[in-house]
Amino acid sequence: MKRMLSDRWPTAAGIATVPVLLALGILDDFAEGVVVAAVLYLAWGVLRRRPGQGGWVLWQVPGVLVFGAVTVWALSLDHPQLQYALAVGWLGHAAWDVVHFRADRVVPRWWSEWCIALDVLLAVVLILDP
Repeated sequence: MKRMLSDRWPTAAGIATVPVLLALGILDDFAEGVVVAAVLYLAWGVLRRRPGQGGWVLWQVPGVLVFGAVTVWALSLDHPQLQYALAVGWLGHAAWDVVHFRADRVVPRWWSEWCIALDVLLAVVLILDP
């Protein structure tokens, strides 16, 4: 049991990151974060360059475009629809993280796991506090 919990440190870190970001006021504008998260995957994949992941890195480009489109769409809405649309974007990015975690490509697995916890919790915050 102790080993299992120690292996989940990225999840705990992702959960712990959200209140820190909220307290610092960094997440006052959730919109750009969805695009930044997608761009980070693209940049990391290009810089990491592991054998056998070439196609995976190329898939980051449509990911950035999709998450960018969701952001533009969300910004065209008023509250609370804006926050619900951003929650959809964060949940979509969490699904993106799950794919990367399972494939162990582009970014390290610990990063994907951290990001899954962070993204889901951000979506919950947006949904519960419109």
